Amino acid sequence: MSIFSNFADYPNQIKNEGQEITIRFTRTSDTTAKITWNIPAPANGCNSENQAYDGIVVTISNTPANYTTTSPKDGVYYNADHTADKDLFTGDIIDSKAYVIGAFYHDKTTVELNIDGIQPKVPYYVSGYAVDAVGRYHREGVHAYSLPTGTQSFTTEDYPATHDISVYSNEPITLKTRTGLVAGTDYTLPIKVECKVRDFIINGEKALTYGMLVDEINRQFMAIESPFQGPYPKHSGDYFLKDSIVYKWSGHKIENVEYVELDHDPRIPVLGTYWIGSDGILRRYENTGWEVVDIIRSDDPPTELDNYDIWFDGITVRVWEGNHWCDYNTIFSDRNPQFPPELNVGDYWFNNELNEFFKWNGKTQSWDDALVIYYDIDPNLLTNGNYWYDEKQSKIKQMVNDKWSTLVGVLYVPSNDSGNFPDDLPYDIVAGTKWYDTKLNKFYERNLMNIDWDELRFVSFPTNPKNRKSCDLWWNSSETIDDLYVWENVSNSWITVQNFYRQTIDPITPPVLVEHSAWVTSDGEIYLIGPDNCQKVDTIFSLVDPRIIPTGSVWWNGSDYFEYDGTNWNIIHIIQYSNDPYLVFEGMLWFDATNKKLYRMELSGWTEVCLYDQSILPRIDDLWYNSVDKLLFRWSGTAWLPEKPYLYVEFQKRSCDNKYERLVFKTSKTGCHEEFEVLESKNTVLSSLSNSIIYGDPMEGGSGLDAGVMYKQLDVGDDGSPDERRQLHSELRMLLGYPAIKSELSKQQIDLCIDNALLMLRKHSTYSYKRGMFFMNLRSNQQIYMLTNKCVGFNKIVDILAIRRTKAGAFRTAYSQNDNFAYAALQQLYTLGTFDMLTFHMTSAYVEELETLFASRIMYQWLERSRELKIYQVPRSGERVLVEAIIERTEQELMTDRETTYWLKRWALNEAKGMLAQIRGKFQSLPGPNGTTVLNASELQAQVDAERMTLIEEIESKAMQDIVDLGMKVHFVMG
Repeated sequence: MSIFSNFADYPNQIKNEGQEITIRFTRTSDTTAKITWNIPAPANGCNSENQAYDGIVVTISNTPANYTTTSPKDGVYYNADHTADKDLFTGDIIDSKAYVIGAFYHDKTTVELNIDGIQPKVPYYVSGYAVDAVGRYHREGVHAYSLPTGTQSFTTEDYPATHDISVYSNEPITLKTRTGLVAGTDYTLPIKVECKVRDFIINGEKALTYGMLVDEINRQFMAIESPFQGPYPKHSGDYFLKDSIVYKWSGHKIENVEYVELDHDPRIPVLGTYWIGSDGILRRYENTGWEVVDIIRSDDPPTELDNYDIWFDGITVRVWEGNHWCDYNTIFSDRNPQFPPELNVGDYWFNNELNEFFKWNGKTQSWDDALVIYYDIDPNLLTNGNYWYDEKQSKIKQMVNDKWSTLVGVLYVPSNDSGNFPDDLPYDIVAGTKWYDTKLNKFYERNLMNIDWDELRFVSFPTNPKNRKSCDLWWNSSETIDDLYVWENVSNSWITVQNFYRQTIDPITPPVLVEHSAWVTSDGEIYLIGPDNCQKVDTIFSLVDPRIIPTGSVWWNGSDYFEYDGTNWNIIHIIQYSNDPYLVFEGMLWFDATNKKLYRMELSGWTEVCLYDQSILPRIDDLWYNSVDKLLFRWSGTAWLPEKPYLYVEFQKRSCDNKYERLVFKTSKTGCHEEFEVLESKNTVLSSLSNSIIYGDPMEGGSGLDAGVMYKQLDVGDDGSPDERRQLHSELRMLLGYPAIKSELSKQQIDLCIDNALLMLRKHSTYSYKRGMFFMNLRSNQQIYMLTNKCVGFNKIVDILAIRRTKAGAFRTAYSQNDNFAYAALQQLYTLGTFDMLTFHMTSAYVEELETLFASRIMYQWLERSRELKIYQVPRSGERVLVEAIIERTEQELMTDRETTYWLKRWALNEAKGMLAQIRGKFQSLPGPNGTTVLNASELQAQVDAERMTLIEEIESKAMQDIVDLGMKVHFVMG
């Protein structure tokens, strides 16, 4: 690896590549849209092997993305569904808001996605998240719109609100221990939630043991969550209309139902009604019953002929040429007839011209020489008297006593040009003489009259033809058969060869088609074959000439059916039903399309069935309480998933640290917004237990611990808006000469310049922070506090200046609620009602001494990275204190503040000039069309050094310090 290259696995590689993606959302119709994006260039240069990008996950929502919740989670692979219709969506949903419409893993080529289910005049927010090969995502993602939020990740999760109720007993309590509640008596369980008190009624009969008590409380918590309760989900078994089609909702999924769609009672057949059954055949109801109707298929009305229209009657393809039809040479095949046949292993070819036999080699895709037995008798059935020409010995043999014997006296001579035995040879020819014509490979015997030669049949082969081996070939030369066979040892039989070519031209040679040929596939597609290609054409499929279509003919244009009245085509309704729609039976459904009513056939006749004119499917996050199983479910969009209620209770056994069993009430939701309290009062279900109970303090839900440095966290050092940073990007490029001069710096390098400027300002200038005051509740005997609460703003604290008690320890009197009155009392002690500066100074010194003596100032230690606050004076009871702290300012504030904007811009520009000096310093000059060009690396470096000294001097001279409010370097003050 070059010293100038990045590491192949450097951190944030997928982020650096992912932020170079541009994703776009374009509506293509009222219900469809196209999403496009680009493949980013590798962050490590032009070598795609080191590219982190390995795919993308695309989400869509009706609300903007939230980086905290709607971003994909590392290591999770998502399933997608290419539709925005929430009722039909079957993919994964992130945070119940972001629908995963595209999940392309290990895919570096796909750059577009078509989706349906889009609703008109509804906002859609599309986001794309690049993913690498190990499932790590670019969490910030890219979006087809501007976002006001940033990125965030957690090292600990948010935690729920809790309230512990301890149960005191000398012996351990189990779920089978009796509670002491009386059957038939109702007890209340008051709980305060969101400032409202709700009383749950617990019958003693359902809470006789602690296990029954926990189950009954949880049952009531679940039941109160769902507006719909029952053994089945809402609308189970009901029917609804969608796009004029009747569907049935089973409670768990949409079911297609079969019904007859008619505007009249199916018990009364109507002449002229059309029906397509399960066999796909169109029928029309006539006086004699259902009659089959031939369908004319074409995109346009078949009676409106234009030049070069194509008509196919099932036998011949024809082209309309103004006033007549021209026939095309019609070829029926599932394979392009211009292509040569697909040859496979087991295909054979006999060259008629060369009398050569070949076998196709599938590995080399060529013909190999092959041997074949050419005879009209099965070689296994050769008997005594049969002849065999041994090609190895070039001798004729005859079978005698089931053995082959070489014939003696056979004349092996070639025939003359006339094909006769040569007259100039010194042989005595007598009756019975045998002659083998070595020229024509024929075998003869002189007849008894010694006048002519009679041809004898024989089998020619290099080896004994009766000794068959696996895959030996036999060509049955019989005129009635003429087939090729191969011997198979497994079945001990001859297997017929499927593809045996007997021609002069090599079968692999593409065929030569006649001009004006048409190709018809088994799917009914028509192609016209030209000199160079095949062109698919729209066709009129009709058994009759389109010029003379009879009245009553039916035409289908791909979506609708029409009937011809002799002049016009009129749209008709087709009944699509598996069986005869006029054979009514019990349970049959009939949909009256005219009145939008659904009926079911009962013994008493047609009974109207409730039919909803809109979708009755549950919405995402709808709840259903199953009253039979006593479980709460949430609809995910595809299925009912078990769901915890907002409140639930757990039974926890005693441990080494806790000598009591506990009823722990919790919230299923987490975070600092969650809070509740189990109220303590008489005659409640808890106070009526046979065991004593101790109420703990209710604990509010809290925020988890954020990962990383504070100034990179969302809503702390970054509010997530990229606008300010992009504006600074643009200004820096213009300061470097753009657009007249194109800078050599990339976006990543300019980002680094801005980051360095922010780091310098945060380190040295108090303008990067501001003072904050927070109230905090100290708990008895608790020393360590985690300051992560986002609702209060604890997560923004950089440093703590002081922790002050709101009740001064020296004045626990009538003045203890307000220190102003304490100061007034001190003033009376010193001046008897008068006031001057000396008195104020002495009073302040006296109060400070009292705060030290009486612990009004609390000693502490603050650890920023772990967010831990350690209190060294632990209170024995709860107390409310005031925390004086320094909090982080966001980078967006610093980039727009009048005190810091210009300094940041100058420092970032100085960083950019330093980078350019490093780049241009590699060469002193560059060759050009008008001579060499001298680079300004030295000049830039001189500017960098001078400007850096000026900027640092502004910090040291307090020009860049908030002296009045914060002083200097306040974030290093320790408690």
